[in-house]
Amino acid sequence: MGILRTDVISHSQISNGNASVLFDGTADRLTIPSHNAFAFRTADWTVEGWFYFTSITGQQTLVGDTYGNTAGWYLYKQSNHRLGVYYSSIVVDGKTTIEADRWYHFAFVRNSGITRIYINGELDAEGVDTTDATITQYYIADTAQSSGEFFGNISNLRITRTAVYKDNFTVPKFKLKEIPGTILLCCQSSSSTTEATVSVPGTLTTGGDPTATAFGPGLKEDISGSQLITGQDGGAGVGVVFDGVTTFDSQAYMVPSGGITRDRHVKSTGDIVSGNLIFHLDGGDSKSYAGVTTSGSIIYDLKEGTNSTGVGIATMTTGHTDFERVTWVPDNRGCFRQSSDSDFGTITGNMINFPQISLGNDNYTINVWVKLNSIPQGGDEQQIVISNKDGGPVSFLGYLKNVSHRLYIAAGAYYSSWSYKYSTTTAMNIGQWYLLTWVNTAQYTGSMYVDGVLQTLDDGNTTWNSRSSNNTPLNSTSYAGSETFDGWIGQIQFYSDTLSATEILQNYNAHKCRYIY
Repeated sequence: MGILRTDVISHSQISNGNASVLFDGTADRLTIPSHNAFAFRTADWTVEGWFYFTSITGQQTLVGDTYGNTAGWYLYKQSNHRLGVYYSSIVVDGKTTIEADRWYHFAFVRNSGITRIYINGELDAEGVDTTDATITQYYIADTAQSSGEFFGNISNLRITRTAVYKDNFTVPKFKLKEIPGTILLCCQSSSSTTEATVSVPGTLTTGGDPTATAFGPGLKEDISGSQLITGQDGGAGVGVVFDGVTTFDSQAYMVPSGGITRDRHVKSTGDIVSGNLIFHLDGGDSKSYAGVTTSGSIIYDLKEGTNSTGVGIATMTTGHTDFERVTWVPDNRGCFRQSSDSDFGTITGNMINFPQISLGNDNYTINVWVKLNSIPQGGDEQQIVISNKDGGPVSFLGYLKNVSHRLYIAAGAYYSSWSYKYSTTTAMNIGQWYLLTWVNTAQYTGSMYVDGVLQTLDDGNTTWNSRSSNNTPLNSTSYAGSETFDGWIGQIQFYSDTLSATEILQNYNAHKCRYIY
């Protein structure tokens, strides 16, 4: 039985929901009442709405504090006609060139110290943002100091003290409504420029002569008071409308049963990053390949059947050897089971062995998809995810650390002595898939990501001194056969370069539907 896609349906009592405020570029603006609700500090926030540029010229304000303040965000179109997020300097530099005479849905979202720009539901750019935002005064379309006027229309502007979107999304088809955390919802009236559906105490005030219009991005309004849209539920409705088709289109409105109903329609987007990929082991692919920088020969062959045996032959450019294949389980198109209680057999030595790979001490990236089976009971126990099975020389450990019976991504590096860091951002649960990423740069600076989200470490920073010796040799999902990871491994990828935050998120998006939805 299929599941209705709730992002594209509504109840039958609907009407035209188009409205916007026109700003003609002559110092037109709306001033939002100053309130401490806008002092976001380091917490999450979202600013979204529809924008229509009648003229593309210079720097143009969308929403923000006075340009140049150090403790408030400023969202704008830059002079190069790309979007930007600015405090005392730019923290997110957009990639898409904005054009005139078309409606765009923009969403600016800070989530767990990363601010992202979405254009029409697709990620455009992102950057680290841990700014302590204390400013309480914000403006729409211009500021009191005229830092660059907006020419055009703004519709359904909503500011929320939560991260509404954490991934690519389907743009709403209906007027926005109040959701948890909303502190401003305006530019929805065709008769009033200052009418706000939701606002902090006080009223919007105008500068210049902005004009309310019936021009809009093609939105509808559910006058029955209910919308079957994630996060926008209202009262009872009457019937269901399947919008935009004359015959029922099951592909457009239905998804396979199972999974998370509100997200099942989200598909993986694109392919993983292929440049500088030197090792890729995929439990869901009958053949995994060494990567674009090698001969491309098969490095691992799962053959057929859930318990087939055999030897995979590595043909890496250096350090190649034969290695035993592990058993796998038919979970999310195949994965490797590292545990003694598997119904599908166990891994020899309770680890995956692969040819020793020296990633060097400079630029590299390690990705591993994992699902936890258990959490160690000891106070300081750890589960090794990637390391050197021989115990020495070993200069890098990618592992999970037990902190108060929750597991967090962690790492250790050896250079005359060991240094260790672990995340305090994402606590991982058993029975759930995660993409773990360890990144290193030429300055021996390491960082860690979980599901594409940069992690804050136990010292409050997002980077650590990850200098290591022995060229970071890796050849196993264990360290000397001890403290092994208990769970499933879906994929392992090594890159001989530092992937950017955008590329890390690309890898997560490329395969997440196999593991999450």
